[in-house]
Amino acid sequence: MALVLAMGGCAQRELPGEQNALAQAEYDSTAEESLLIARGSEDTPIAQALRDVATAVPAGFSLKPVRAYTRTDGGGGTVEYETIAIGDVTGDGRADLVAAPVFEHQIEVFVQRADGTLAPPAIFVYSPQAVYLHDKQLVLADFNRDNVLDVAASAISDSGAQGAVYTLLSNGKGGLSGRLAHPPFTDESRSTPQNWVVLDANQDSFLDIVGSENVSDYSFGPECGPYQFTCPRYTIYFGDGRGSFPTSQQFQLGQPYSLTELEAVDLNDDGRTDLVLGFELLGQNGGPVRTDTEGKVMVALQGDSALNAPTYLHPGYGDVGDHVTFADVSGDGITDSIASLGVIRERMLSNQFAAPYVLPSYRTDNTQSLAVDLDGDRHADVINKQIRPTGGLIDEDVIAVYLQRAGELTSPMFFPVWPYKVSYHDGAFAVGDLNGDGCNDLAVASGGILFFDGTDCTHWTPPLPDESGLVWESP
Repeated sequence: MALVLAMGGCAQRELPGEQNALAQAEYDSTAEESLLIARGSEDTPIAQALRDVATAVPAGFSLKPVRAYTRTDGGGGTVEYETIAIGDVTGDGRADLVAAPVFEHQIEVFVQRADGTLAPPAIFVYSPQAVYLHDKQLVLADFNRDNVLDVAASAISDSGAQGAVYTLLSNGKGGLSGRLAHPPFTDESRSTPQNWVVLDANQDSFLDIVGSENVSDYSFGPECGPYQFTCPRYTIYFGDGRGSFPTSQQFQLGQPYSLTELEAVDLNDDGRTDLVLGFELLGQNGGPVRTDTEGKVMVALQGDSALNAPTYLHPGYGDVGDHVTFADVSGDGITDSIASLGVIRERMLSNQFAAPYVLPSYRTDNTQSLAVDLDGDRHADVINKQIRPTGGLIDEDVIAVYLQRAGELTSPMFFPVWPYKVSYHDGAFAVGDLNGDGCNDLAVASGGILFFDGTDCTHWTPPLPDESGLVWESP
């Protein structure tokens, strides 16, 4: 794949009963393991040696055995979730869980109560169930500037028109109110933009939503790139600072690639969030022989009032559907590139990316990696899904956690999720303190929702100034 960086009310109902949503979870007694398996060369996505990882699995932080939350729908089936998010959406200072089911057109909010348990989900229905919306989108951000996170999700009309945005805004009393924040597209042939990210795309101090699109076009027009049948573009939903998105606009990219990834990150350290776009190489449709078989990653810097034209950042990874995220995983304060296949490119002071290295791992797939401070030490760790051989006919999914220590990622800890299957959505993982113990927990969309409770985390405290008034802090 390739990446391009463009810098720069419905009724609410709560399920009956006051049962703790997590109390239904069952423990998996087999979920403790910390083996290091070096990936064989046949699985290495690029011609690079494995990095010599000297840092062993650290003592201290770990995840407790998995607990699984499931519930039945009205027809006797099981509700399946594909994307989740964690954040305080009620303004009470406690992290809540927000989830989007695969087949139901609703947003479910599991509010964390004062005792650290999650209440049964409050359900917000945004459209009828007669039409299906594929690959739902879900983001959390403060869209109305009241210092409380809001929920934005993709929605669909009664007739099946896509492109709508549905929001849940805090009502200031611990509750949420839902509303249609952007109507469906009038062109019913258009699909919902994918890979939603949040940034201020036009520098008006209001947060916007950006999503990717690939439109079939057999005219070979210049906006589609040469020799291709797909026109990649991104769509911006412009926020008004009050929780609505009155207007949207498409931006053609003119690239002979499929746009499969968006990330929002400040990659030139100017304090403004930029847009990263990831591209996969499309099949050859005539013309000169292509040599860039891996796609590419490009970057367009955030301008004073708009995103600039994309420019090249670094090569892609040659795997269809691979995801890329960005975080400082080397401890130098500079954002690096992390692919879901375990490929890392460290960014240097020159803003160039170093040669990639591959994390030791089992076989991986294209489920989104998550780079986040999991253990509370203020350094980004890496979480991804891997596929562990069992010696039988069916391999099993495991969650791999690489903690950052002294600027290096440690050997991974593995946490089995079998017999559950992790969602392939890029929002399958979410991290936050869901039980009020001060440690981050990991939630995974996997049919139901899996919970790995963090334990023995680092409780970071701000450093105190010395007698000179200066603050000294170890890296």
